[in-house]
Amino acid sequence: MDISRTKTASQIKTDTKHKNAIAQIFAAILAVPNLSKNLRQKLAWMLLVSCMLHFSVLGQTKSTLDTLIKTQGLQPPELFPRARLAEFRYGTSLSRQFSSELFKEDISEGTIASQHYFSASVTLPLLQTGVLQVRGTMNYDFNRFEFENIDNDAPLVFERNGSVNYQYFSASINTLYFSKLFKRQMVYISTIILDADENAIQRLRGIFGFSLNIKKNDRTQISAGAIVFVDPASPIPALPSFNLEHLFQDNKSSVDIVFPRQVLIRRLIGKRSRISLGTVFNPSIFYVGDYNSNLSGTFEFNQLELKSGLIYQHRLSKLVLISASGGLSNIINSRLAEKGEPNSEFIYKTEQNATGYFQITVSLIPFWAN
Repeated sequence: MDISRTKTASQIKTDTKHKNAIAQIFAAILAVPNLSKNLRQKLAWMLLVSCMLHFSVLGQTKSTLDTLIKTQGLQPPELFPRARLAEFRYGTSLSRQFSSELFKEDISEGTIASQHYFSASVTLPLLQTGVLQVRGTMNYDFNRFEFENIDNDAPLVFERNGSVNYQYFSASINTLYFSKLFKRQMVYISTIILDADENAIQRLRGIFGFSLNIKKNDRTQISAGAIVFVDPASPIPALPSFNLEHLFQDNKSSVDIVFPRQVLIRRLIGKRSRISLGTVFNPSIFYVGDYNSNLSGTFEFNQLELKSGLIYQHRLSKLVLISASGGLSNIINSRLAEKGEPNSEFIYKTEQNATGYFQITVSLIPFWAN
């Protein structure tokens, strides 16, 4: 008998946990309301591909997460890496009042009784050398709005009493190139994105940037750079970027700033969990046209949201991470503009009150991050 190929009771138990977690994700996909049979099949295939990679690598590794923690003393960056092989999110927000304007004239007021959203993404490595990384990402977003008490019986855009659904798809090629500047690491970043809705392919756009490492040691990482948006619809052409990760002396508390994405204070709980307090920037997009609204033509709806509250994360296994978050959602910008036109030339906007939200996430950690 080949002892190296024999699974221990612990490994069998770990495999069972993984399979149960995957089964729950499949069940969550099937439970998402108003998804067509074809779309459910596509999402299931995305999950199946990521799971095949997940288990093929898992079968080749003998070290459990507990062993890695014990022998290598894994710290938060290793326990909770940013990279994802696949990620599945489901969230909901509570009731909130809103008002809307079309061509700068008030058209309606009412209540968004609830908003439910589901997203799925898969990222696969395409090329990796000593200085170059190329990865491909597929993403799907589903949003369902429940409207009530709309005071306009003939809405011109998309708000109407009852439920309204929107779907968004995107595929991207992401490239990282590592170099040196002033004897410090410089990372050049490029992302090419092709997006679509359930009706047609919509737009191609790009994001480019760089990040210069300013400080890096066992406890602190600081980098700064810039992001350029190659997109006429972008509200701004460029943004500065700033990253700070610092682990305090207790080896449990840390600060994690990724501008403009998030500002978080984190605290480890036990060996596999952590809790975070802070704010996360959450942009979203979908398309509106004559096929799903009363508008003629195709328009792009952009919403900028700040989510502030608590995030709980638990490293379920070497390759599975689960999290739950909740708190206050603030919509700071919600506009509709003609496809490809600057967001500042919007024809429609909404003002929405702050409300509560809750979200659960299941992530598969890629083998290249272990």
